Amino acid sequence: MSLLAPLFLAGLAAIALPLWLHRLRSRQAQRAPFSSAMLLEHSPQQQLLRKRWRYLTLLGLRVLLLAALCFAFAQPQWHRAVARHAARAGLQLIVLDTSLSMGADGRFARARAAAQRLIDRLDGARALIVSASDGLAVSSAAGAGGGPSADPAALRAVLRQLHPTAARLDDGAAMAGLDSVFDRQRGEVEAYFISDFQASGAPTRFADLLPQLVAGRALALQLQPVAGAAVPANWAVSALRRDGDDLVVTVRGFNTPARVLGVTLEINGKPATASATATQLVGASAAAQFRFVHPLLRQGDNRVIARLAAGDALAADNVRYAVIRDTPVQPVPVLSADPGARAAKYLATALAATGGGYQAQVLSLGSFDARTLPRYRWIVLDDLGAVDATLAAQLQTFIANGGAVFAALGQRSATTPRLPLLGDRITGGAGGTVLSVGQLQANHPLLSGLRGWESLTIGHMLVLAPDPADDVLVSASNGAPLLLERRLGRGRLLLYTSDLNDDGNDLPVQPLFVGLLAQLGRYLGGQGELAPVQTVGASIALGRGGGPAGQVIDPSGRTVLSLADTRRALTVKLDQPGFYQIYTPAGEALVAVNPDLRESDLAPMPAVELSRWRSALAAQRAVPVAAQASSTNDPTIPLAPVLLGLLAALALAESLLGNSYLHRRLTAGAGRS
Repeated sequence: MSLLAPLFLAGLAAIALPLWLHRLRSRQAQRAPFSSAMLLEHSPQQQLLRKRWRYLTLLGLRVLLLAALCFAFAQPQWHRAVARHAARAGLQLIVLDTSLSMGADGRFARARAAAQRLIDRLDGARALIVSASDGLAVSSAAGAGGGPSADPAALRAVLRQLHPTAARLDDGAAMAGLDSVFDRQRGEVEAYFISDFQASGAPTRFADLLPQLVAGRALALQLQPVAGAAVPANWAVSALRRDGDDLVVTVRGFNTPARVLGVTLEINGKPATASATATQLVGASAAAQFRFVHPLLRQGDNRVIARLAAGDALAADNVRYAVIRDTPVQPVPVLSADPGARAAKYLATALAATGGGYQAQVLSLGSFDARTLPRYRWIVLDDLGAVDATLAAQLQTFIANGGAVFAALGQRSATTPRLPLLGDRITGGAGGTVLSVGQLQANHPLLSGLRGWESLTIGHMLVLAPDPADDVLVSASNGAPLLLERRLGRGRLLLYTSDLNDDGNDLPVQPLFVGLLAQLGRYLGGQGELAPVQTVGASIALGRGGGPAGQVIDPSGRTVLSLADTRRALTVKLDQPGFYQIYTPAGEALVAVNPDLRESDLAPMPAVELSRWRSALAAQRAVPVAAQASSTNDPTIPLAPVLLGLLAALALAESLLGNSYLHRRLTAGAGRS
C-alpha cells in the first residue's frame, strides 16, 4: 500500500482532542434546604476527583472518525499483486573490462583467470560473456545464437578471443547499458563485473554506478577488481602539434619518477629530421615538451607519428598520431562595398589570427573581377544586400560548381526587396530588445568545439523565413535564424543574419569570432568537414543532408563500408588508433585517432569508494523481485472511496450514540430533582 498525499496524516494529532474531552468530569453540588449556617464554623474541605475514561464506545467511534478522515485525504492505494511466472532463470553474466588500461601490469591476464574460475563453477547454469569498453558487446558462444550458453568449452573459447582494446570505459555508462544486455530476461540474475576500476572511469554522479531496477528481475552484481596493490608508473604521449616551423611533442607522466626519456618522430614513414630522436628529463608525475626543429614536411596533409621509448606499464599510449597540414597561405577575398569599414577590418584581423593558412584580400565590390572566382575555394561578403545582379549571377555559378560563400546582412540588406543569391524576402527586423543565442547544433562540424555563444549579445538582426531545405545552425532567443546553411548545387552558402560591424551585435569583438573563422576555413575551404584529430570511440556522421556517405579506410588499410553503405548517410565509429582515410562527395579527409588520455592514469578507484559502491549494490539487491514489480507494473486500487463510505457510517453511528448518552443523562438528572 502507498499514500499519494502522506502529509495529511499529520491530522491524526487531532485524536488527542476526544481523548482529553472524555477524561473531563465535573461534579455539580446538590443543594438542600437548611435553617441557618451562621453559627457553623468554616473549615477547608478537600475533594479528590478521580478521572477515568467514560463512554468508551463513543470515544472509539470519534477516534475512528478522525482517523478515517485523515487517511481519506492521504489517498491510500493498494497494490494488487499479479501472479507472475518468472521462475529463477539461473543466468550468470560475466562482464569483462576490455578498455585500454587493462593491457597494463598483467591486469587482463588476471581478469581472464577470474572469468575462467567463474566458468568452471557454472554447474549447468547458463552464462553470458560481455566485453565492456566504450560500450557493452555480447560475445556469443558457438551454437548459442547470441544468447546465454551452458557449455563451458564454448564459453572458454569466447573468453580466449577477448583482448584489451584502445577504447575507454566509463563505469556509469557500463551500468546503464546492462539493461539492454538483459533484454527481456526476468527472475534472478547473477552478474560479475571484472575490471581494474580506474578512478578516471568513475562517473560524476555516484547514483550512475547502480544498475537500473526492472520489474520482475533481481540483479545480484558483484565487483571483482584485478588492479594490483601498487599503482604502476606510466608515461604517455599526450599531444603532438605544430608551433611555427617546429613540431612539439608533449609527454606526461602518471605516478612516475623523474627520468630521462627519448621521443622519435616520423613523418610520412620517414624520420622527421636528421636527428629524429629527442631526449629530455621528465619530472616526477610531470609533463615535458620535446621540440623538433624544421621537420621535413611536404605540401598537403602529413602523417606524423611520435613514439616514446619508456618501457613503462602501458605501451599502447606511447604512440601519438597527428595530421599536420602544410600548405602555402591561401588568399580569401573579403568583398565589401566599403573596404575601409570596421567589418572588413574585423574579418581580415580574425583570419590572420586563426593560423589556418588563410590571408584576407579586402576588395571593393565595384572593382572585383568575377573572372578570378575559380582561383578561390571560398569568399566572404560583409553585406549580402550590396551585391548587384551581375555579380550575384556569377556567384551563383561559383557556388553551383562547388564554391562556398560566407555572408552577413548589413545595412543594405535591410533595404533590398530580395536578397541576392538567395531570392528570399526580409520579413522583419528584431531590434529594440537585446537578444541572445537560443539554440545551436553543437554537433555540427562547423560548430563542434566552439565555445562562447552564450556570451553573444544581439541588438539588431534581420528576420527571414528559412527554406525547408535550410540547415539552421544557430537560432536567436526569439527563435529567428542567426546562422543558417543553404546548399546551392555542389556548393554552399552560410548566412549570418546580423552585421559584422559590431553595430547590431558583438560577435566581431568576441573571442568566438576567431574560432568561428578558423572553423569556416576548414569547413568551407576544402579541408573536409571532419576534425583532423579524434579520440578512439568517437563517431563521425557521413552523408549529411541525405547524401552518400563515401568510403572509409581504417588504419589497417581495410574498407569499412560495404558498397550499399557508401550510397546512404550513416555514422561510422572510429575504434582503432591510427590514420583513417575518408572519402566523401565534399572531398577527401585524413583523420588521426588516438586513445583517450584518461586511460593512461592507472590509479584505481579509492578503496572507500569501492566499498561504498559494494554497499549500495547490496542494498539494491535486498529489494525482492515482487517489490520491484509492484512499484512499476502492478495495478493499484484507490482506497479513498472506501474510507469515505466508512466515514459516513461512523459519523451516523457517533451521532446516534451521542444522542443516546445525552438523553440518558437528562433523564437521570430529572429523576434526582
